[in-house]
Amino acid sequence: MGIICDRCAAEDIKEALKYVTNEIIYTDTLDTLAEPLNTHPDIQIHFLSKELAVCPPEVYDYYRKSLPNGTELIKGCSLGRTYPSHTAYNVARVGQYVVCNSTFTDRNITEIYAKMGYKIINVRQGYAKCNLCIINDSAVITEDRGIAKALSEYGIDVLRIDAGGVRLKGFEYGFIGGASGKVEGKLLFSGKIENHPMFDDILNFLNKYGIIYLSLGNNSLCDYGSILEF
Repeated sequence: MGIICDRCAAEDIKEALKYVTNEIIYTDTLDTLAEPLNTHPDIQIHFLSKELAVCPPEVYDYYRKSLPNGTELIKGCSLGRTYPSHTAYNVARVGQYVVCNSTFTDRNITEIYAKMGYKIINVRQGYAKCNLCIINDSAVITEDRGIAKALSEYGIDVLRIDAGGVRLKGFEYGFIGGASGKVEGKLLFSGKIENHPMFDDILNFLNKYGIIYLSLGNNSLCDYGSILEF
């Protein structure tokens, strides 16, 4: 088991992750994008499974060298410079559903998922992965109204929280999906989830599903583009 983490993550988060796994890949830097998105994992790569991933050609060689030899890596489309054209890999898988803005998602991803039998849920939000903290195959947390409505219609239990409890450099706020990641069944948060204004609601939701969580570091939650497991 390994993880991919933003190379610009705070040092206390990086240190805490070393106690989770000794196999950590830090992201490359996409020169075509502005900070801080240019180092976010969920902008750079998407794992359809632990053995299969898709990434843009700009970082293909980097991840080909960094990922285990057994990982099949597909070279996808290049990213645009502006939203939503740089969200091709910002895709979330919730159980048998795949959540994305399919207009801008890399075609390799949607086509392979369709062949695998997944249902594609098309949403307006390009940052689908950033906006989804995935609890399990049937429960999520999100700040996004459109995503919450779409997933609820498919029977997913959704805790919708207020925006503003997550920091993102250069932006008014970030998203809880981009400040978290599920690793070995444990939900990791990039910062202290206890500092979130809606922590009591979040904790009750986690307890409802028996989810163990871990706050990495001592600062407020920060959106570093998700912690990805492979």
